Amino acid sequence: MRTWQKAILLALIIIAIPLFYFENRFFSQKAQTTNLKQQQQTTLQAYHSDASEQYAAFKTYLQQEPQAKVYYFIPENTQNQPIELLDQSKKLGDKLYQQMSQQKPAIKRLTIYVTYQSTNIQDDTYAFKLSAAAYGVTNKGFKTVYQKLDHLDASEQIYNLSDQTKPVTLQALAKDTSTTATLKQIAIDQLIKDRNSDWDAVQKLQQLTFSDQFDYTTDGLTLHFNSNPLKITKIELPLEIVGPYLNPDYVPSDHQATAIKGRKKAIALTFNTTLKPQVTEAILKTLTDNNISATFLTTGAGVKAHPDVLKALIAAHQGVGTQTYASDDNPATMATADWQANVLKTNQAFYQATGKLPAYQRLPLDTANAQLAQATQRPFIEWSVDSQDWSTTIDAPTITSNVLAGVSGGDVVLLHTTDVTNQALPELIKQLTAKGYHFTTVDALFDHQLTPQQQIFKVGDHRTLK
Repeated sequence: MRTWQKAILLALIIIAIPLFYFENRFFSQKAQTTNLKQQQQTTLQAYHSDASEQYAAFKTYLQQEPQAKVYYFIPENTQNQPIELLDQSKKLGDKLYQQMSQQKPAIKRLTIYVTYQSTNIQDDTYAFKLSAAAYGVTNKGFKTVYQKLDHLDASEQIYNLSDQTKPVTLQALAKDTSTTATLKQIAIDQLIKDRNSDWDAVQKLQQLTFSDQFDYTTDGLTLHFNSNPLKITKIELPLEIVGPYLNPDYVPSDHQATAIKGRKKAIALTFNTTLKPQVTEAILKTLTDNNISATFLTTGAGVKAHPDVLKALIAAHQGVGTQTYASDDNPATMATADWQANVLKTNQAFYQATGKLPAYQRLPLDTANAQLAQATQRPFIEWSVDSQDWSTTIDAPTITSNVLAGVSGGDVVLLHTTDVTNQALPELIKQLTAKGYHFTTVDALFDHQLTPQQQIFKVGDHRTLK
């Protein structure tokens, strides 16, 4: 090959190499752009499919930002109305967008997807938890890929999608008129347990009031308190504790109050007592010998005089509650302030002996009313069968026959800690057992039904004091 021919060939090669390079780069970039678009489309379809699997009725909204596209997947209720999650979704999406748009160098093809995870609670009741994810183009070696870069999560909220667009309210969560008082007492009992409070602190805890703010999720209920000297801002109550006291429409089935099998064949023996050691311990021995649990309702004075007897009852797995402070106190003749002082004095004695507040109280017959219930903030345990062992002339066989004549199942039997009652117990237990009845405490018989403003006589006979 001549020299001039070599020169021409070399020139052609020099010209061809850049042409081949730029042509290859052009088609490579074009293929890469197509590939990135396909990845974006695939990601969008994946989020759309996931939202459909979580909850089928939703709409997709696109918001174009200066440096990004933001997609929102918003559930609708059964009336085809978007629920209030749209506003919250925009706040979450905007927060993530602001974070990502400040990064240097600027992210190419920034896309944000704001979607939800859902949990079906009951029928049309769902829990939704928002999440936002940012995707964009990044370089990995010689490859340019479209991938997830960051994400944010929001707190869970619960909706009734039958016709509502807003999250559940505290009012809707209420099972009945006593729910607020019940929640307050659960909260105070939990705070007492957590803080190991002395009596002065317990009194301050009982003065706490709720604000309107609350958070309800499938994990539980968070209640916020108004400003207070103890500087307690909120308390988190697990769903397994509060669920049975809430509207079942908003509670998963495994945390609802459930019917206890065998209630109709159960009997709660309840003893009004002043905790005199000799007779109370004798009755406890009779119960223990027969492997039976009962319930003792003590006067405040009895607790103060004999705290060790009360502790022995608790240690033996007997139920315990209170009466008035003294046996002859009559709430019906007391002014409200005097009754509140009586309850406070009784509760103080009980708390100092046990480290807990009483869960229920018994009043003299026909004295319970709404005003007393409001002041006490405890359920009142009445009775459906009166053994009449309060009579000074009664004997053991008559006590037994009185109870046998009155029981029909699910009963609360009124007894007292007297010697004659203890004499009657073995035969009474024997005959009731022979009839197929079994014995339990008030706590077990009325599980999750021991709420303020309730007057409880027997299974199926609860009366709200209004």
